[in-house]
Amino acid sequence: MLKANGFESVRVLAGGMTAWNEAGLPLPGKEPKSFLPMRGHEITADMKVSEVVTKHPETIDVFLGKGCPDMRKGPVKLMARMMSVKGAARMHRIPIDQLIRDLNAAIK
Repeated sequence: MLKANGFESVRVLAGGMTAWNEAGLPLPGKEPKSFLPMRGHEITADMKVSEVVTKHPETIDVFLGKGCPDMRKGPVKLMARMMSVKGAARMHRIPIDQLIRDLNAAIK
């Protein structure tokens, strides 16, 4: 399939197309999957802050209430795309267990 789409010198690594699909990489004519699945509907420490806020807008109040800046605008928006929930907790000195518990409570 890859060679048919212009990728002439392609080596298939262990896992082949299954690994490609599991990674959520887009295929021609198909809608790409999220790169970080929601694992049920639970928020985890390794998820990106921007993904949490985008999929669950009600969590923004939790982040703001804990002293985090509004990551929906400005330069902080870019940081939220790169930073995990665990990284945000560490940066703002919030106990990660408490933050995860409060974020999950907000989406229920």
